[in-house]
Amino acid sequence: MIRNQPMRHSRQAARQPLRDPAHAPMTDHPPLSALLRRLWAHLPAKRRFQLVAVFGSMLASGFAEIVSLAAVVPFLSVLADPERLWLHGARNGERVGRHW
Repeated sequence: MIRNQPMRHSRQAARQPLRDPAHAPMTDHPPLSALLRRLWAHLPAKRRFQLVAVFGSMLASGFAEIVSLAAVVPFLSVLADPERLWLHGARNGERVGRHW
């Protein structure tokens, strides 16, 4: 401890947050869209194509995930209540199940 500096009490430290220059409010920075356009301009054509391909595959993967989850939910409902499957067909007038 340096003798010339007064010691801060915990209450005083809680009331006065320390100033960190990294967390200063951003005032004169360009918008994110401008930064992304500049970054895009610096990318070679091969990397641009790869970036578009990665984003496209991410979208396709997300869509496939939604479809697969939508296909599993009815299967799980039949596992939970198998009688529901047989009753559903009987309501529509179809012959369902074993009829001898």
